[in-house]
Amino acid sequence: LIEVEDQITSFLGHNGAGKTTTISILTGLFPPTQGTATIYGLDIRKDMDIIRNSLGMCPQHNVLFDLLTVEEHLWFYARLRGQKPDTVVGQFLEMDGKVL
Repeated sequence: LIEVEDQITSFLGHNGAGKTTTISILTGLFPPTQGTATIYGLDIRKDMDIIRNSLGMCPQHNVLFDLLTVEEHLWFYARLRGQKPDTVVGQFLEMDGKVL
């Protein structure tokens, strides 16, 4: 699979074809059982921490929680990505007044 910069890529296939498994491996949720892949020239087996900073993913299902506020959602997902608390607070301050 070869990607082109500034292009959106999607996976199509029958149930069980491996679409979810492929995305899970490319995003670091599961390690590959064999072989490897590179993203921006970085190996997913060795460089996933760096790779994750440049990836975005839009899941099929809603990933918002009814009981959380906007700030709590931002905090939750920032921490889930491994951002440090002081970094998260700094990003909130930068966003102040920019989020509608």
